[in-house]
Amino acid sequence: MNKVLKKKVTVNGLIEVILILTCIFTVTGFLGKIDFLLDQTSHFRVQYLIILLFCLAFFLFRKRKKLLLVTLPFISINLFLIIPFYIKPYQFHANPEVNNQIKILLMNVCTSNSNYKGVIEYVKEVNPDILALEEINNIWVSELEPLLNIYKFRELCPGEDNFGIGLYSKMPFKDAGVRYFGEWAPPSIVARIELNKDVVTILFTHLLPPGNRKYFYMRNEQLEEIITHREDFGDSLIVLGDLNMTSWSYYFKKFRNKMRLHDTRIGFGINPSWPTMLPIMLIPIDHCLISTDIVTLDRKIGTDIGSDHYPVYIELGI
Repeated sequence: MNKVLKKKVTVNGLIEVILILTCIFTVTGFLGKIDFLLDQTSHFRVQYLIILLFCLAFFLFRKRKKLLLVTLPFISINLFLIIPFYIKPYQFHANPEVNNQIKILLMNVCTSNSNYKGVIEYVKEVNPDILALEEINNIWVSELEPLLNIYKFRELCPGEDNFGIGLYSKMPFKDAGVRYFGEWAPPSIVARIELNKDVVTILFTHLLPPGNRKYFYMRNEQLEEIITHREDFGDSLIVLGDLNMTSWSYYFKKFRNKMRLHDTRIGFGINPSWPTMLPIMLIPIDHCLISTDIVTLDRKIGTDIGSDHYPVYIELGI
């Protein structure tokens, strides 16, 4: 009898500790402006919700009403931050006139990944107009030669440091070039594409991963530098890339607002893309942001290509 009671107390205590930590992280996720570590807790809203729902079920089963009342507000907070991604925006329902459509495939292929054939086959299957590749090196550029007869226009900056990028297009670039935003920033590509009478700027970038405070501040400097050039990009703008932060980060929201852009996830779900090797920890760090004159027609996660990221497919109307 004592052993059974001790076991129950131990399980109850463990669940209570999990509840307390999840509630704390739910709150600290709003405080990313204050500290590097606090910002890291902003990224796992889906995981927090799942844990809290488990706690809710446990407390219902154990008939622990006080803890039920504690759990419910924190479930509501995380639901409030997740549900909008599944509600179609007004312009989607308004059936706007779309003069041009553009299909984009964003792929962080992972430099060490050798599944070249799988990537090529997937690209041919999806058949995007714009192919944005991250973490490519000279080997990747060479192996992707079979795609060059499809994507005749390209701007490439391969590298061995996991920050090589390449932008491939079926449509000619009005102009394109490699840019560096910030003193220690990896390369970005800025390209303008003319679609009938519409000219759209694509900013394709890969931000530094905030694995420590130094990289955290360097990543934020990159964001600030890009913001200072907002007017240079024109009114119609698409920002693509692995931004190494989720849509719930304080710095993501600041960047999105300062750039006057919208998240293409809205209405199409969270679309978590990294890390593929640890599904329980999947978070949405691969982004496509668009100006107000562009609408999202479709957005979804692609198949496993051997990388630590899933591909992201986006179809836009201009």
